[in-house]
Amino acid sequence: MGTLLCSNSSKHVQLPLGLFWESKGKYLDNTDRPVEGSPVQRVLVASSDEQIIYSIRDLVDPGPNRRYTVNSTKTISETVEQANEGHYDILLLDLGLEQADGLSTLRTIHKMIDTPIVILTEAGSETLSLQCLEAGAQEYLHKEDLSTPSLRRTLSYAISRHRANDLRLRLEHSDRLASLGQLTAGVAHEINNPATYVLGNLRQIAEVVQGLIAGDGNPGDLELIADMTKDCRQGVDLIASISRELKFYARDDDDSTEIINIEELIDNSSTMTLNEIRYRARFEKDIGKVPNIRGSRAKLSQVLVNLLINATHAIQEGTTTENCIRISAKQVDDNVIIQVSDTGTGIPKSIINNIFKPYYTTKAHGQGTGLGLSICQEIIEHHKGRLTVSSRENLGTTFTIELPIAADIRCEPKAPATKRISEMPATTRRRILLIDDEPLLLKSLARMLQAHHDVSSAIGGGKGLTCLRENGAYDIIICDLMMPEVDGLHVYDTLSKEFPDLVPKLVFLSGGVFTDRMSSFLQEYQPRLLDKPVSRDALLDVINEVTN
Repeated sequence: MGTLLCSNSSKHVQLPLGLFWESKGKYLDNTDRPVEGSPVQRVLVASSDEQIIYSIRDLVDPGPNRRYTVNSTKTISETVEQANEGHYDILLLDLGLEQADGLSTLRTIHKMIDTPIVILTEAGSETLSLQCLEAGAQEYLHKEDLSTPSLRRTLSYAISRHRANDLRLRLEHSDRLASLGQLTAGVAHEINNPATYVLGNLRQIAEVVQGLIAGDGNPGDLELIADMTKDCRQGVDLIASISRELKFYARDDDDSTEIINIEELIDNSSTMTLNEIRYRARFEKDIGKVPNIRGSRAKLSQVLVNLLINATHAIQEGTTTENCIRISAKQVDDNVIIQVSDTGTGIPKSIINNIFKPYYTTKAHGQGTGLGLSICQEIIEHHKGRLTVSSRENLGTTFTIELPIAADIRCEPKAPATKRISEMPATTRRRILLIDDEPLLLKSLARMLQAHHDVSSAIGGGKGLTCLRENGAYDIIICDLMMPEVDGLHVYDTLSKEFPDLVPKLVFLSGGVFTDRMSSFLQEYQPRLLDKPVSRDALLDVINEVTN
């Protein structure tokens, strides 16, 4: 499916051909309304002004053959509820809505619904209207200029653009999973190596300890145990790092952003691809002093992984000493520059201008979709950056990523080093309830904490709630999020109803969230959450944070 560049007001978007909307506001059949047989579009109008609601209802579909149904709401809470339950195609949001607070209201509603939003504003509020577009609205309309043509054009454009954006996100995620599929064997290798020496060390430790118990120990046994224990911890830390990066890389996120440490981003992306690289080339990193940026960690990691895989595939196997793949990062003015270079076959001049085009690939059938570089370029441009390439045939290729340093973190001071709470002098012993469906994990967590606090354990959410009902005088509750039958969300809901004072004392543990229900819960309520595997220091820190 091809794409065409569409524009409306000052905004541009690439839409699939089937969704193309001309700048004059006409469909390809030169009409200003959905063609015959199109489904009825469901419109929700959020406004406290009855006249606005009546006007929109009359203007949007005055003829006998209805193409729209219009419902209305008058409060923010009612709007969110209706939008989530009513499966609307579009929301017309009046910023004069009762209890509305301009941009903050839009941002709140935009986070809570998956419906395209068109803002209704007063004439002369161009600055606010443009800010609304930046905050997630698809388009805006002035209340004074409402007419049947303008309403239809705007509704159709906003719905089409929202669908195109949804398609873009799906393509990005599909490409990310395709890359992950290519990396599976290498990632398994990176996990199996430390798993092998961890398992071997644990068995050796068990044998040495049995000898000590039997009185057959040697003088250096305790030192040997300490050394093997240290190796085990390093191996588990490596496995946890790979697991954590896989979780971030594969998650199906939206366009939400976070502050990203460039060195960590490069290190984690490199770990994902290192097993692919090491049999073809030497790997070098040169990371200068670079500031953080704001962006999507999963998507930027997707770009780096794609570029590193492409660099690897440009080099023949078995030529490690002769070739090099290099990744570097530095700051130039107000930008971070990341480069991925290889000494591979290079890209011929005759095709270099085609490599960012969708579906263009030089790989054999079944080895590539031709979407990787196109999606990488789109991701970087979405971050207001640039992705460029330079290449010399038979000498190598360099891809250059240029990303702007976000204004709100450019001058962010480095936080002073502070002592971990877990390293500070011991405080009052606390009563702690641990809830998890894995008995061995519960036993391990209890062992970590028993020297510092009084610990009770419950296997599963149901038994955890029983403990709370029988004796709710706990200082903190540490609960697994994903459990069969009674899960962490059920525990949270029950506490909210029966023990609301305990909700602030609830901390979740998670080995990964893989259901829409849990993802929505975390996004909406943002509870305290610790990722598994969790260390004793992290547990002690959160206990002190909650109880103090």
